[in-house]
Amino acid sequence: MTYSTHDIPVSGGLLRVGEWRPDATRAHSSALPNDEAPIVIALHGMTGSHLSWQFLAAALPEARIIAPDLRGRAAARSCRRPTESRSTSTTSRP
Repeated sequence: MTYSTHDIPVSGGLLRVGEWRPDATRAHSSALPNDEAPIVIALHGMTGSHLSWQFLAAALPEARIIAPDLRGRAAARSCRRPTESRSTSTTSRP
């Protein structure tokens, strides 16, 4: 299993995404090629991070696990919600 992280630009900042991929080169393995591996999207709880899913990756070595850090948590803690303004200026409407 190969683990990597990706920082994805989104409105409000960067979201960190953890990814576990099956090793395509394991000898005597039933692992599918990465493009055929089942994909699991794993979302952590309020106090977690993408690393909460390491056990799942170990239990499902044939699957591709994709686990983002939710906004405001772990490596995405500085990422604002899309509704939060970058500026404090106000405008008046007629």
